[in-house]
Amino acid sequence: MSEESSLDGSDWHHEGEVESWDSEDDLAVLMSQLCRVCGEASDDLVECFGQKGKEILLVEKIHTHLPIMVTEEDLLPVNVCSACVSKIEMCHEMVTNCLEADARMRNLLGFDLPAGYE
Repeated sequence: MSEESSLDGSDWHHEGEVESWDSEDDLAVLMSQLCRVCGEASDDLVECFGQKGKEILLVEKIHTHLPIMVTEEDLLPVNVCSACVSKIEMCHEMVTNCLEADARMRNLLGFDLPAGYE
């Protein structure tokens, strides 16, 4: 199977109402190329449980900010494309900045910090 056909879905065939791949190997290759967040195929992926994913705390940020759970035993893709990694990082930074600003303002006004604030 060519890389191009695996990315554009041309290897799909229909059996009744169910779409399937020509082989389990084809499906495994496709799944390894899909981003867990956006579902798009990419050549620029970060492995959630790989060195870079661990360095940037990718799984923790996904679990904190997105309504999905990613595990090492997952049957769904465990890679995230660079575009989604950037969006997750921006989201994390915005939430962190917002919580820090809120804590500063509450502190200035002498308000108690809600549970969970540091």
